[in-house]
Amino acid sequence: MSTNPSGRTVWINGKYVPENEAGVSIFDSALMYGDMIFEMARSFNRIPFRLREHLDRLYRSAKLFRIPEPRNILVGVSRNYTIELAKKLGIPVREKNFGVYEVIQADEAFYTSTPFPVLPCTKIDGINIGTGLCGPVTQRVIDAWSESVGVDIVAQAKRFADRNAAVAQSGPTPYRMGNRK
Repeated sequence: MSTNPSGRTVWINGKYVPENEAGVSIFDSALMYGDMIFEMARSFNRIPFRLREHLDRLYRSAKLFRIPEPRNILVGVSRNYTIELAKKLGIPVREKNFGVYEVIQADEAFYTSTPFPVLPCTKIDGINIGTGLCGPVTQRVIDAWSESVGVDIVAQAKRFADRNAAVAQSGPTPYRMGNRK
């Protein structure tokens, strides 16, 4: 009997299985040819966050499945909501592909994702961005996210990192974070 040290369960091939038992055939076309469509959603206090937008994006992706143009901007649900919040806070929003040099020269930077809606980007290749800490604009956006969903996002991320620090490092996962305070 295998163990599931993370305790996480995933949906694959029509059923829930322990994370460490989930597998994909090496002959799966997504692996062989890179053709895949997927969506990741999350919840706050067990309430799905903008599930309709996630499902709509998944549906649009399925209808428009093609090789994307070479851009660094994924039109995501968390990204779109972050833009909404920034506008409400009076923070100017400009979409642009940035090179590494431009980001390193910035006062601060952040990125968005589904599991952790807004994360400060404080270094690239060991070089500080701004002060090397979460900047004031990023903090305002994180605070607005936390207030809007009723969850302290930073505290939740730290709890998740602390809880999973003891889990055996059995393979890569987008949820494994360094145990940095």
